[in-house]
Amino acid sequence: MLKGKLGWLAITILFLVSLFGTIKAEATSNFDANNWQISWLIKNADFETVDIEDYGRSAGATNVWYVNQKGVEAWGTSNPSENIEVWQNGNSEGIPAYSGTNFVELNSDGPGAVYQDIKTIPGTTLTWSFAHRGRGGIDTAELLIGAPGNLTPIFSATDGESWGNYSGSYVVPAGQTHTRLTFAPISTSSGNLTIGNFLDDINLYIDIALAITFGTMRTEMVYKIMASRLHLV
Repeated sequence: MLKGKLGWLAITILFLVSLFGTIKAEATSNFDANNWQISWLIKNADFETVDIEDYGRSAGATNVWYVNQKGVEAWGTSNPSENIEVWQNGNSEGIPAYSGTNFVELNSDGPGAVYQDIKTIPGTTLTWSFAHRGRGGIDTAELLIGAPGNLTPIFSATDGESWGNYSGSYVVPAGQTHTRLTFAPISTSSGNLTIGNFLDDINLYIDIALAITFGTMRTEMVYKIMASRLHLV
């Protein structure tokens, strides 16, 4: 039985990779608990890929930068200035990244959500996680997920001056093949809309157990689709 499930797992991973490109496997050891997952298409999850030289300028403090969204790989912002505020370890306030060396502040030179669009499979369950922290006190930010232009509030994170890590699940609705993850600032401890709400380490995973059954695909059908894409038939 386990051999058959592992065969399905291998076929499914190959099928998903053929559809969506390179995917990093992240699996637990307990298949029977249906908790096999793979990391799903999030790019620049902890804001390490940033072009400060071409798109950034100092925000007036050590290792804090206003970076045009073009210089922050895969992420966009609704900030009217189009800037995303990037902080690095060694900043003047001594605040460390949760992951890596970079993180972002949602309340930049103007309040604005940051977002990323990804391809999704309708009917599958995605597991999301992220880290959030207040700057000078208690700040609140919100995660919204949905089709671009039709976002649904999913979770609100409220934290003081230490990192909190959160996770949950989201079922992709029928017909939704493109999904937007959005992180929006809600409130800050000071009331200043340009100070607060740090964000880092955004991850997204797909449940393989559900991906295997999506569309009730049989092994032979999956093989034919993969073979066709790989020009084997």
